[in-house]
Amino acid sequence: MIIILLALPFLSLGQSNTRSSRDSVQFYEKEYKKQFKEALDSINKSEKINSLKENINRLKTISNSYSGNVLFGGILHSDFTEFNKSIQQDGFGKMSPYSFRFGMGVSTKTEHIIFDFYLVTLGGNHTSKKGNEKVQSSLSNMFQFDLGYDFLNSKTISFYPYAGLSARIASLSYINPGQLNPNFSNITNITQNSETIFASSFRIGYQAGLGLDIVAANFKQKGTAIILFTKAGTNWPIGTDRFKILGEQYKPGIKNGDWLVNFGIKFARRVKTD
Repeated sequence: MIIILLALPFLSLGQSNTRSSRDSVQFYEKEYKKQFKEALDSINKSEKINSLKENINRLKTISNSYSGNVLFGGILHSDFTEFNKSIQQDGFGKMSPYSFRFGMGVSTKTEHIIFDFYLVTLGGNHTSKKGNEKVQSSLSNMFQFDLGYDFLNSKTISFYPYAGLSARIASLSYINPGQLNPNFSNITNITQNSETIFASSFRIGYQAGLGLDIVAANFKQKGTAIILFTKAGTNWPIGTDRFKILGEQYKPGIKNGDWLVNFGIKFARRVKTD
């Protein structure tokens, strides 16, 4: 009992020292956090620091490189001189040399190199008529890629020659709806003298020309841009278009795509650089 009574002052003193030490640690931790927060706020409010941050962000988004989706339309011209001579002998009018086209794909730019990949470009019909009869021709492209070199590499404008390859599909058709048979008995004889012929030619094609891109809008915070472009050139087959009709090879002498002009828009995402 006497030993316990003698030890009580020492136990009380130890507990007092422990509480004092803990309180001191909490005090210094609180002061440290306070001073750290004040220092951080001071840094963030510094004009020099903010200027450096702005310049870093500006330089990271100033890159001319981008990638994005593409939508475009255009006008295709084809030379029907030889073909028109043939069909005019049978009373048809001249085939219109112009048709409209629409396509979509993606585009990327890295420094001076511009790469366009168009998944599909659908071509409208060139048409010639004689009464109810029609002759139509069209040209479409699939999996087209163009590689260009930008001479300017400017922030706002690109000017480049390009060349590439594609899967090329030319079609040719003759449609004669005929006349209604007043004495028809079923669908097999409901018309008289009706006839439809459709043929197509599949070739690997090549294209070449000049392109011009202009940045219409820049959204620096989002790192995006809207780019307007035009490309003018040619679209030729490797070899000659041939159409197989009832087992016979037919070469109509049509020069599809001797020149074309496309107009479109690129929805670009800027590539940031460090």
